[in-house]
Amino acid sequence: MDALVMYDLSWHCVYVNLAAQRVFEALGLPVDQGGKTAWPLFPDLIGGALEQHLLDAVQHQAHRSFELPFADAGGGVQVEVYPSAHGAAVFFRNITWGRNAQQLQLQASEERYRHLVETMREGMAVVTVDFRIDYLNPQMVRLLGYQEAGEVLGRSALDFIGSAFQTQVRRQMEGRRQGIQGVSEPLELPLARRGGTTLWVEVSATPLMNQQQEVTGIIGLFTDITERKRIETELLERQTFAQELLESITDAFCACDAEWNFTYVNAQAAGLLRRRTIDLLGRKCWDVFPEAVVGVMEQHLRITMKERRTVEFEVYSPQQRMWFQLHAYPSGDGIAVCFRNVSLRKAAEQVEQARNQILERTVRGEPLEIILREIALLVEGQNPGLLSYVMLRRGKVLYNAAAPSLPAGFTDAVSSVRIEPEAGPCGAAAFLGVSITVENFISNSSWTEVRELALMHGLQACLSAPILSGTGEVLGTLCAYSRTAGAFPAVTVDLLQQARHLAAVAVEHHRLRDSLAYQAQHDALTGLPNRTLFNTRLEEAAQQAEAYQTPVALALIDLDDFKGINDVHGDHVGDEILQEITRRLLQFTRSGDTLARVGGDEFMVILPQTGEAEAEQLMRQMLHSVTAPILVAEQEQLISASIGISMLTNGGDVTHLQRHADLAMQSAKTLKAGIAFYQPAMNRRAAERLHLVQYLRRAVELNELELHYQPQVNLIDGTLSGMEALVRWRHPLWGTVAPLRFIPVAEETGLIIPIGEWVLREACRQAVLWRRQGYKQLRIAVNVSVLQFERDGFVQLVAQVLEDTGLDPEALELELTESAVMRNVEESVRRMTQLRALGVSLAIDDFGTGYSSLSYLSRLPLNLLKIDRSFVTHLHQDSSALPVVRAITSLAHNLGLTTIAEGIETQQECDLLRELGCHQGQGYLIARPLPASEALPVQGRLLLPGQSRQ
Repeated sequence: MDALVMYDLSWHCVYVNLAAQRVFEALGLPVDQGGKTAWPLFPDLIGGALEQHLLDAVQHQAHRSFELPFADAGGGVQVEVYPSAHGAAVFFRNITWGRNAQQLQLQASEERYRHLVETMREGMAVVTVDFRIDYLNPQMVRLLGYQEAGEVLGRSALDFIGSAFQTQVRRQMEGRRQGIQGVSEPLELPLARRGGTTLWVEVSATPLMNQQQEVTGIIGLFTDITERKRIETELLERQTFAQELLESITDAFCACDAEWNFTYVNAQAAGLLRRRTIDLLGRKCWDVFPEAVVGVMEQHLRITMKERRTVEFEVYSPQQRMWFQLHAYPSGDGIAVCFRNVSLRKAAEQVEQARNQILERTVRGEPLEIILREIALLVEGQNPGLLSYVMLRRGKVLYNAAAPSLPAGFTDAVSSVRIEPEAGPCGAAAFLGVSITVENFISNSSWTEVRELALMHGLQACLSAPILSGTGEVLGTLCAYSRTAGAFPAVTVDLLQQARHLAAVAVEHHRLRDSLAYQAQHDALTGLPNRTLFNTRLEEAAQQAEAYQTPVALALIDLDDFKGINDVHGDHVGDEILQEITRRLLQFTRSGDTLARVGGDEFMVILPQTGEAEAEQLMRQMLHSVTAPILVAEQEQLISASIGISMLTNGGDVTHLQRHADLAMQSAKTLKAGIAFYQPAMNRRAAERLHLVQYLRRAVELNELELHYQPQVNLIDGTLSGMEALVRWRHPLWGTVAPLRFIPVAEETGLIIPIGEWVLREACRQAVLWRRQGYKQLRIAVNVSVLQFERDGFVQLVAQVLEDTGLDPEALELELTESAVMRNVEESVRRMTQLRALGVSLAIDDFGTGYSSLSYLSRLPLNLLKIDRSFVTHLHQDSSALPVVRAITSLAHNLGLTTIAEGIETQQECDLLRELGCHQGQGYLIARPLPASEALPVQGRLLLPGQSRQ
């Protein structure tokens, strides 16, 4: 083993191996060399020769080999010097043992050196001066991504170096060739690896010298720093991103070190502090802002610096005249501060507080004038020196609503302003719907009159903004006058915008409150007082009548069958008729009278200080106006009405007054009298009707209803074709109640629905019995009310009854009134089609008494037309009804419909109907309605053609 001694850059011994200790001992030298310099090692043998060789090797960073004789020892040593950046490694080999031993030791040394190079962690490359690769250790081969050194040897090293770095590498090589020696600074280079990836390395280069001290190449040690470069790049990107982010944020940001020196200030902070960044960096923050010392800011910032915790606070800066919100937090060994100007927010909070108070007062319903005055004071309070003025719109004029601080002489002069561009800032703002600013009345040539008036009162500038509703309607203006000329600050403009919106809310709230109060007491369609306001007016009229002992008349006007108009022509036509009737009634309404709409088709009129005669005269005028033709949608509509009048002569209960008017109206409607005054007997009739309804509700349950049947026969041969079922009511106390008495009540109360279902079931059940008794072709006819027909599920009810009773659908005929069908033609056609699909026959009852029937008749899925008894009674050759009957039978024939006449009481009527082509008939001539047990066989007085009475 060779002796090895390692020295640092100061030539102090840092390592001596065991072989070196043995050599030193054999040569008679001190064994312990730790910490000693090399120069005293051989003081008697070589003097300064060793120093010269060693310094030459290190200075040129080149390997040196030389022999040192030792005369006393009779031999010498071979010295090998390997310099490095950290010192030198010196190998000593005893050459006194002969050249063979020396050669063996040299080979062993080379083997050790080769092993050291090939197993080292760094990559090693030997490159010639022309950059040809002469040698690569295994680690360098792996770094470049190859398997064998032979794949790379002989290639140019520049092939592996990025183009951006080749100039620097060439410059260093050229410097070596020109004699610039020593160890170069490590280079950081990107190397191209096999496969296209890039490897970053740190290169320490040592020149190779020949015996002529010429540079023949370079030995390079390569350390992989790819991961370090990635981290450095990532950190640089993060730092760049952070800096760009801090410069782009809207908040101001600065940072201080532990000594309170500014280390970073973004552009927003510099702008907000009104300082240049260069004037802030490196300076202590307390020197720049001395007013912050011994204050809230210093207290909080020192907490962050000392306790290393985040604090957030707000502070006012008198120097900047701003409120700041600061967020301070630890950063490194110092602190970072993010802050913003919150002056507008602070002002807004104050405005918000005042705004909430104003809104509360608005909701409480305080007078609008007081609310607007508070808004004007709000503007003035936030802007000392401003004088606020609120004007509201009335038609095409603005009027003074609030001016708490303006001179009275000024407000009096402008208390009424036209809404037009020439009428000054307020008039122009209201006309154009935009804010108008006058920065200096002296230099403004517009609005001469207003300008002179303003200057006379010391007003130099103004800003007028329109008060707009939510839909953009101009409600008024809000104006701010200033005693100093110049532009209005943005804070003032913003406050004025908020104040005008607040004024708009107040104005609209009061409008809405007034509108709701009006709507709560008036009818939306006609604008007349509704029942609520009517009741109030009636109470007032009754009180006045009692106080002054004067009469009061109350009239109830009810439009007859108005629902039919809505059903046939639509609600829009009905609405137009109601509006026209309202206009007509108002023509006869006197001052002090009250005309109110209290129901869909009901009006009431309060007539104070009016006796019976005058009330009747007024009501007849109103009735005449209502019944005059009304043209709607190019069609004339004829309306009838019933009017009931009640009188209050000595004071009394207004509730009874209304009830009496209603009873009188019902009487007028029943008697077709047009107008009726209340009579005490009407109370008795109303009570009877109430009892009738109560008993009728239980009639079905108590089995008090029964059916009578009237035969329908063929007028040619007299054969029985069907039976019409007619309901009868036998009351245990009243006896037989006439259908004309209880059927209308049943329809009004809705009791016709259960009664109608019972009639349908009972008639079908009886028809099944008769057909089983041999009347195979017998058809049963059942009348259907309009309420039944229009009720959802009626078709399903018919189907269920047929199924339950087992009646053949062809044996059932349903009779519908013409008015019921015409209420809603489209729905009637749909429903009738469904009934026909069941197999049921359909007939129009009382045909010819309705309206608009002929135009729709061809669309209806009918089987029969029943000629109303009004056309049959007293029918003869000279009868006015004869052409009508002839037209009906002709129309039915053309449409393929069967005709049946009802109410036949004489042979003459029967003969004429037969001659006109009427197919079937019924009436007292043939048979009266009888109970089922007596109805068959038919025992009538009908004579067939060729027969005569015996």
